[in-house]
Amino acid sequence: MSISKVALAGAGGNIGAPILKELIDAGFEVTVLTRPDSASTFPSAARVVKVDYDSESSLKDALSGQDALISTITTASVSQQHKLVDVAISAGVKRIIPSEFGSDTLNPDNRKLPVFGQKIAVQQQLEEKTKGTQTSYTYFINNVFLDVRIPVYTLSQTIS
Repeated sequence: MSISKVALAGAGGNIGAPILKELIDAGFEVTVLTRPDSASTFPSAARVVKVDYDSESSLKDALSGQDALISTITTASVSQQHKLVDVAISAGVKRIIPSEFGSDTLNPDNRKLPVFGQKIAVQQQLEEKTKGTQTSYTYFINNVFLDVRIPVYTLSQTIS
């Protein structure tokens, strides 16, 4: 499977921005999917397409002709991936990488935790809907991010 055109959702975030840089540096043709009201800016090497994540036609226009879709949307918005996944499969995207970064959601004990419910629902959707299609998927599970903008309170701040 040859992949040269990659659509990236969530490219303005803590995970998406470095992934965007690496994709561009590696020579991929990158299309950034961004919300119409987003104020994020992106390198000129990336094609930026404003999409309505609630609109199937908007997503289909953006995903047509793409080889891969990488989603780095935040956990709070992970439920938006359902339509994104459906449209990507119907548009013939060959590889989908959902926003799976973080804790090991393939661990049976972790799968029982309600906090991972939306991510597991996306996994189940991918596993069911890609059967018999040309679309495959990959999960990147790297563990908890401890260094990403977590406020640190010193002892003096908590005492006063």
